[in-house]
Amino acid sequence: MASRVQTKAPGIVLSVQDLIEETDCMLSLCYPFMESATYQSLRTYKSHVAALASCKVNVEKIITIRPIRTGLADVRKRIVYAQISGNWAVTPLSNRSNKKPYRRNVAFSGIASTRIELFEKDSAERVAMWRIELGMHGAPGSYFHMQVLGDTAQKPFPKTIEIPRFPSFFATPMSAIDYTLGELFGSEWAKFTGGKGRNNQKWCQLQKRFLGRQLDWYRDILSGSTLSNWMSIKTAVPPSDLFL
Repeated sequence: MASRVQTKAPGIVLSVQDLIEETDCMLSLCYPFMESATYQSLRTYKSHVAALASCKVNVEKIITIRPIRTGLADVRKRIVYAQISGNWAVTPLSNRSNKKPYRRNVAFSGIASTRIELFEKDSAERVAMWRIELGMHGAPGSYFHMQVLGDTAQKPFPKTIEIPRFPSFFATPMSAIDYTLGELFGSEWAKFTGGKGRNNQKWCQLQKRFLGRQLDWYRDILSGSTLSNWMSIKTAVPPSDLFL
């Protein structure tokens, strides 16, 4: 986790506590769906998030998700797996509390991208790629968005053309993993996450709170705008405390 220069305006703010809790839930839930050799990458990500509780205020850090590989999935008779990685720039905001260190808040203050690549079994050539991201001021597309390819000069979707950026409902790295596992394992993942265990319930509560706040924000934008629905959402920037 490398230090960066001081940042200016904060982006979306979350508590370290929420980020730790959703990672703990994912660690508990995803194990049957992940390749065991890469499971440690999630533990490393969690340790980097936890370290934010004692960082200096206003110093930006890059949190990296090293490649995580899912198990094999049958997608319309093609056996594939996903490799998930990402980089998220975050900046601690509030002062550290000795009694409750994880209550500290952090802002997504720069790059915020989770990359999902699909590969067929026994092949090193990727067959698909998308990124789930948070936007920046002046960038095309909505603040919460998903982008297909766009990382090379090759067609289709070359990186020289930064559109389309599809709107998404996923704000954190763990929610991006949730989406990917849902795409690959469908009803099996839905049934597993909907169980009665403590981590299952906590996961659902966290994600419902995040998505509920986002949907409320969309509703408020549309009710107060004279633009078309899509233009209203595309040009809006969420308040930094949306998820607090």
